[in-house]
Amino acid sequence: MGVSKYIYTVYDAKTGDFVAKGTAAQLAGKGLFKDAGTVSTCYRNSRKTDKPRRWRMERAEAAAPMPEPVPTADNTQQRRVYWYRAWNAAGELLGEGTAMDLVALGVFGSETTVHESYRRGGKNERRGVAKMDRKTDVRPCHCRPPKKKPAVKPDDRADDRLCRIADPTPLQRDVRDLCRYNRKARKMGHPELSYGGWAVKGKPAEP
Repeated sequence: MGVSKYIYTVYDAKTGDFVAKGTAAQLAGKGLFKDAGTVSTCYRNSRKTDKPRRWRMERAEAAAPMPEPVPTADNTQQRRVYWYRAWNAAGELLGEGTAMDLVALGVFGSETTVHESYRRGGKNERRGVAKMDRKTDVRPCHCRPPKKKPAVKPDDRADDRLCRIADPTPLQRDVRDLCRYNRKARKMGHPELSYGGWAVKGKPAEP
């Protein structure tokens, strides 16, 4: 079996709600259509009228899966975008580009309106748009370099809280003294000690 050339998106003709998306075989497998051939027939019929009976359908060419985007030396990567074109009733091209581009050109008021207008048959009377089409394109995009997490500095106040114990036991006094020792060691640039290493050195008060 060959690889399907198209991916179909199915919407409820009355409510406009999304129903399913997939190849003709996948949609037939979900029970929405009798077989794969019926899917393409239904798509062609839905494009011939503004008021389809049951389903409103969109179709796009199936694209090979893209690899994970890899930033280049100048911190750019490839990303997939929708490329729209919009015409008025006289057939004049009002604009083309991404949803953001069409908003910048003044064809639409927001990116959401672009997507909704296309989803509802490619028409927007308020904006004078009578027809739209859409394709998937791959464009370079500039991404921000990942932020470096700031180095976590030891919090001396945490040591104070750990060391401030009322009526300590001998072990708690040792822990308190070790906290004070390691605080001084950090300030002097010396390595901190574990409890065992500190005990082997005779539990010193100063680094």
